[in-house]
Amino acid sequence: MAEGLSRPPYIPDDLLTPRDQIRSFAKIARTFRTELGGLTGSYVFARCLFRMAIIKRQIDRLFPDLPKDRDQQALIQMVALITATYRELLRRHTSAAAAYAATKQVLIAPLSRHIIDAISPNRDMPFPQFVSYFKWGFQAMEDLIDTAPVEDDGQTYAFNITSCMNAQIFSALGTPEAAPLMCAMDHEMYDALSTLSVDVTTTIAKGATTCDFRFTEKAQPKDDAPPAR
Repeated sequence: MAEGLSRPPYIPDDLLTPRDQIRSFAKIARTFRTELGGLTGSYVFARCLFRMAIIKRQIDRLFPDLPKDRDQQALIQMVALITATYRELLRRHTSAAAAYAATKQVLIAPLSRHIIDAISPNRDMPFPQFVSYFKWGFQAMEDLIDTAPVEDDGQTYAFNITSCMNAQIFSALGTPEAAPLMCAMDHEMYDALSTLSVDVTTTIAKGATTCDFRFTEKAQPKDDAPPAR
């Protein structure tokens, strides 16, 4: 992984800060109200936030040596929120699969849109910019994941994740089946971008020893219109 990368200029300074968290929670709350019904949705989301705070304290007790910097703590809080939402919806659905699908709908989708809206509002982030974003992200999260580069030639960016603290935390909380929801949030963002395609065949969250990512730049349509006279 590249060392000493500075925060890319197209990533807002307040992304993942408490102020940004309030904005994202407002969007998620709207989705809860839309999908679950007004008062019911508000009530369920309030319970999720309450559970999130309890789970975050549980994570801190289970893993006292987790990093304390802003970006990595924000990621850990996402784990707590995903776990809280999944557990709350598990009480309201007949199966784990139904609770998983509902969590994707009411939490993962709006949270993914919030992040991609911040870093690439038009969904057209150039491929080299996307790669630099990923490399910076790996550096920012270096205490939570280990990566090994595979290919980086300007048109393809491939790497393996060889250890993932997020998956370990989900397992320690007793909900390993919810770990792929964190991956689903990433894929919502990848799929939204028009400039790349992604191929992943194995993930630690689903029991493999590595996550193998391969991003490829998409050929962009050429503008064949004659120049204006």
